[in-house]
Amino acid sequence: MQYVSNNEDPILHRYPELLKKKVFCYSEFLSFEDVSPFVQFLQEMNVQDIISCYIMNGSQPLGIISFVRSRHDRAFTSRDKERMVFLSKYISNIFLMLKDRHTSDTLHAALKCLSDRELQISLLLIRGYTYQEIANRLYISVNTVKSHVKNIFSKLQVKNKAELGYILNPLLKW
Repeated sequence: MQYVSNNEDPILHRYPELLKKKVFCYSEFLSFEDVSPFVQFLQEMNVQDIISCYIMNGSQPLGIISFVRSRHDRAFTSRDKERMVFLSKYISNIFLMLKDRHTSDTLHAALKCLSDRELQISLLLIRGYTYQEIANRLYISVNTVKSHVKNIFSKLQVKNKAELGYILNPLLKW
């Protein structure tokens, strides 16, 4: 059996306009008489059709969910497509809610565990200030800044300024 070797979905690579559709069936645009490796793979797996929908983050696709029908099953119907549109919207909304909740919970935890001085230094750090600039601005030594940064990274379990910025970014909007 020959498998498709590249990581891209060969259908989307060949038909990029499918990104504009919410739901699609491969049988709508793909000829199963085609001799491409992907179609050969589908035929070897006894596939009649595939229905797919995107999981979206705004206008960016996060992933794709597909269901497969074998040659022994009935074909996909317009009702199946309606269900897939609902599924796409439902799962996309769950991802957005989880992302917002995770950001909110993480931010809340960060605010609880950092001292006022550590929070002050964190915000200056993610705004791009150097250790020396932070020290000058807060009238402390560079070594004190380094000590605070070490404590901040430890408390928030981050390894660098980028990860710190990811957690505290919502504060920059205030």
